[in-house]
Amino acid sequence: MRMELGGFFREFAKYNKKILKKLIILGILVLYFAFLIFYNHFRINLDYSVDGSWIFGIISGLISTVVLIFAVDTLWFLYKKRK
Repeated sequence: MRMELGGFFREFAKYNKKILKKLIILGILVLYFAFLIFYNHFRINLDYSVDGSWIFGIISGLISTVVLIFAVDTLWFLYKKRK
């Protein structure tokens, strides 16, 4: 079990090194759109000030971007591995 898990992480790291350029571009695009969505949510729906909306929009955008990119990357890797 431990050897299988270590092998999985080694393959996952090797796969990510291969597509790192695409991951960076995708991450920047997702971060931009997540920031816009969260900024507008905090500004319009929750009536935050402009400064608060910027701060919470950036923080929320960063967190959601990391989670989304990691989840999609992991699912795509598992799909490619099983294929």
